Amino acid sequence: MAPGLSHIDLRRQRDSYLLCTGSRLVVSILTPLDSSTARVGDRVSAMLLTPVAAGKNGSNLLAPGTILSGWVSDVFHVRRALSSQLSPSRWSNSNAALNIHFDRIQSHHGPGLAISANPAKETAVFGTGSEFEFAVNKRGEITLDFSRGKYTATSVAVGAVSLATGPLSLVVGPALSGTAGAMDPAYALDRPVSQNESHRRFRGFCQGMVKGLPGGSLLLGTKHRGLGVELPAGAQLCVELDNDLVIPNKPWSR
Repeated sequence: MAPGLSHIDLRRQRDSYLLCTGSRLVVSILTPLDSSTARVGDRVSAMLLTPVAAGKNGSNLLAPGTILSGWVSDVFHVRRALSSQLSPSRWSNSNAALNIHFDRIQSHHGPGLAISANPAKETAVFGTGSEFEFAVNKRGEITLDFSRGKYTATSVAVGAVSLATGPLSLVVGPALSGTAGAMDPAYALDRPVSQNESHRRFRGFCQGMVKGLPGGSLLLGTKHRGLGVELPAGAQLCVELDNDLVIPNKPWSR
């Protein structure tokens, strides 16, 4: 189970309980999701992992195994690095992303309750089976946990140093950029790089050198593409209620 993510704000009412807006529940995805094939409107289901109990020693109002259902609400496909730098939408992010919305929580006792819940912003996604880390970003999108910001800073630093060398800039710039690419291939390739990827440091050095040339970033931007999102059944994430959920004291009626 994804540790430390659940947050339950449950309040007793006269004949029901109120699970308040902002409460977070950890769920396990039941429907595999792939950004390359997903479409807005595709149905999605998930299983509750964290119980919601009536008091510290009370019975479960929402038991582990309860099913949440919803749909894919947004899909952003992989694109070339250059396209991402020229687009105001998700600027400088070429990786795929998707969002899901849950609108119903099912019980063994009946047809269920209407809810409104989305992936909790700025939380991790666990159990993807990938060596890359996935997370929910500040826009609520499930995507690779990868920021180009620090690499942009590296590019600026390389450019500043090479300019300071005057006539030698055409040599110094590629050399510095190539070294940065060899040390961290993600800088040169504009994406996370697998530890098992063949010749990753050599490729990082070569493409880093190209990146250090005038216009090199634009040239590589036409070639480099981001990575997709694949969530297998069993992947775990945190969802957050954006509306209060009223849970009856009695079993939900059929």
